[in-house]
Amino acid sequence: MTILCILTIVSVFIAMVFFSERPNDVKKYAEIEGWSSYKIEGVCWFGCAKGEFYQTKFTAVKNGKSFEGCVCSGLFFKNITLRIN
Repeated sequence: MTILCILTIVSVFIAMVFFSERPNDVKKYAEIEGWSSYKIEGVCWFGCAKGEFYQTKFTAVKNGKSFEGCVCSGLFFKNITLRIN
């Protein structure tokens, strides 16, 4: 029984790592901020604060200037944060 429990915990951890980005959050900011284009780059490993579960890295263009950043948010009760590098 303990092996099954360990495998379940490991599986949940792996799922959290692979599904810890939310592309729709980037799309929302792109529309609000008027970005002419954007590209989702994957998980933003070190760009968000502790406790921010969803971490999506992106590159974007606004007014002809390219920039990159992360869109961060918590699992349940934290709003979305935009961090520009």
